[in-house]
Amino acid sequence: MKPPLLSVKNLRVWFPKDVSFFGKPLTWVKAVDDVCFDLHEGETLGLVGESGSGKSTTGLAILRSHRPRDGSVLFCPDGQRVHDLSKMEHRELQPLRRHMQMIFQDPFASLNPRMTVLQLVSEPLKVNHVGNAEQRKQRVRELIVEAGLKAEFLNRYPHAFSGGQRQRIVIARALALQPKLIVCDEPVSALDVSVQAQILNLMMSLKEKYGLSYVFVAHDLEVVRHIADRVAVMYAGRLVEDGTKAQVFGNPLHPYTRALLASSPKPNPSHRAKRGILHGEVPDPSNLPSGCVFHPRCPEARPECSHIVPAQTRIDGRNVRCLLYESGRTLTDPAGADKAAS
Repeated sequence: MKPPLLSVKNLRVWFPKDVSFFGKPLTWVKAVDDVCFDLHEGETLGLVGESGSGKSTTGLAILRSHRPRDGSVLFCPDGQRVHDLSKMEHRELQPLRRHMQMIFQDPFASLNPRMTVLQLVSEPLKVNHVGNAEQRKQRVRELIVEAGLKAEFLNRYPHAFSGGQRQRIVIARALALQPKLIVCDEPVSALDVSVQAQILNLMMSLKEKYGLSYVFVAHDLEVVRHIADRVAVMYAGRLVEDGTKAQVFGNPLHPYTRALLASSPKPNPSHRAKRGILHGEVPDPSNLPSGCVFHPRCPEARPECSHIVPAQTRIDGRNVRCLLYESGRTLTDPAGADKAAS
């Protein structure tokens, strides 16, 4: 059986906060804690949650911009050999970096203002010694046109473009080496709504054409509903629920997922859904509550939630971390202990 393109297992990314006189960490910022998911070729995984939930840090750890404290990031770009990115040194990672790229939230900040479009998009080709100067220029011209820009823009600088056009340049650069995996860190959140739709449609068409796989980090649940195949919900550094788009949006299991969906604006003006308002804020990752990290804000919390850490429970082909399901009692069917346990 062909392994997943990406398999994240028990990923932890902790940063030292306070250190002793001798440099030993006294407290840790637990930005990502025990995250597990798989991503298959040609699939888009939407990673959602409030600010501070660890979504972006997870994406950066996958690409090894942050070195994990624990866990593994298994990457299989050729469908045969599996590489554990979390254990590799820089020299070992170098050949694999061409297979994984990133699209950042702010396109202007990710583009060198002193470089032309030609220089920006051809840089990955130059660093990886792909073709000569003329071949690289031709490749950049093809990428720019495919991203929806004009070929005569090659000698312009980033300041001459709008936000949407800059993001198209970033997308063209990410495609330069024909990667298998692209991590998208809120790529449309800084754009106008009309431009968001254009960029999303471009990304979806490129995904179909090149067989790309996306880890799509976002706040906007409607954007995730539009582009994702599967959805993973994070809270305070932990993955609390994941499943197919139909499962998570149609029948959310975790109380946090339910609250997120209830608070998301609906495009239908006649829709009058009852909103479940979450009180409080995401906890400080250096001082997380004991037990289930969501229990201080959870409307379904029970006494044991304050001291028992829920394990990942698999129900109907998806995963959820909640004591309501470990004990067999579900939110949708309180009496269905035997059904949930099976």
